Amino acid sequence: MHQSHGFRYCAAEPVPWIHGRYRRARTNGVTLSQTDKAQDVTVDGCAAFGGRLGYRSVLASEGAVSGDLYFELQWNGPDGSNVRFGVIRIGATMLGPVGVDEFGYAWCSNGDRYHMGKRETFSAPFEQDDILGCCIRLPSISSTEEAMILSGHENQRLISCRGLYFQETISREAPTSGGLTTLHSRGSIEFFKNGVSMGVAFSDLPGGVYYPAFSLYRDAKVYVNFGPEFIYPSPPNSLPFCDICQKNEIGRELSSLKDFLLSR
Repeated sequence: MHQSHGFRYCAAEPVPWIHGRYRRARTNGVTLSQTDKAQDVTVDGCAAFGGRLGYRSVLASEGAVSGDLYFELQWNGPDGSNVRFGVIRIGATMLGPVGVDEFGYAWCSNGDRYHMGKRETFSAPFEQDDILGCCIRLPSISSTEEAMILSGHENQRLISCRGLYFQETISREAPTSGGLTTLHSRGSIEFFKNGVSMGVAFSDLPGGVYYPAFSLYRDAKVYVNFGPEFIYPSPPNSLPFCDICQKNEIGRELSSLKDFLLSR
């Protein structure tokens, strides 16, 4: 998915059981997105490499709507590089750091947390080669609600380019109030360093689809682990972030079926 001026693009494929209809193409697990990123960021599976400019960001290929989900991160890079990471809702800019606007929530290597461009002291700094963790906790909702949030908050249009199909979407998700974002406003984010909790950094997250997000300053390098195995034990009652793939596929199938039935 590529985001530009409110538009996002993702690869599409035919729905095999509905002639003439398309859906977002299936993926092989959670990785870093090849397209939902700044141009200066290079992605290789679950590794990302920064460029020579300021902060540039990249998202995971899948987002979460509900559940307690965990992922790990390791930062490497030369002196002068820097990293922020956390989660965002769609709408955040990739040409800047996570947390620069109302859509993002981030922990920085200087130990501070960032949201809406506001810097607050949170913890001691983390350093290169530390194993960092993020657990996002979103309230449980029904399968029907989850399918609605995954697909119903976007307008979609199919486009063709050189024999490939893409969905063009315009996010309708309000940043702070109205619509789906005011539902289930009980989410939180907890960060970890080398298996030790640094505490809850953010609470009362608005409902929506949340993507792991990573901002690299200059030549920083990050290696992300979405599970199922982690270097340090994941928090109690949490699941590896990779587990959302099957749930999201079910949600998209339900959405395709709903659209088909409503069009008849």
